[in-house]
Amino acid sequence: MRVSKEIWIEPPEEGVSVGGRARYCEPTGLRMVREYYLSSVSDKITAAYRQYSEDNGKTWSKPERMERDVRYEGDTLIEFLTGVPFVLDTDRGVYIRFSREIVMPHGEVMEGCKHRKIFYEMSCDRGKTFGELKQLI
Repeated sequence: MRVSKEIWIEPPEEGVSVGGRARYCEPTGLRMVREYYLSSVSDKITAAYRQYSEDNGKTWSKPERMERDVRYEGDTLIEFLTGVPFVLDTDRGVYIRFSREIVMPHGEVMEGCKHRKIFYEMSCDRGKTFGELKQLI
């Protein structure tokens, strides 16, 4: 086994950090998905993307911007980010997708750690359609 080190995702410019994760889409095969985000001010996400690979992560599709709703209610920043679905039951084609809402009073990132909600939604047709978004936490 050969181990090497390489840059996972090149930051678009100096001062921008990149964070994220990658995982396999199915229990067998080489299809992968990676989600990553860009941050330029403190820990606030400025953009989020997903890409797919059919060859075990050697090459990746063109980045798709992830659905992200950022709004202000008064001086409170509310961010909602929908994640990538992943498989619960391959035999029946059941997928689950998690989303999160972060509330940051006065735009303070650390306050967002105290005010988070996690949601989920299920798909019974291999991720083509999803049911009602339900709050988990």
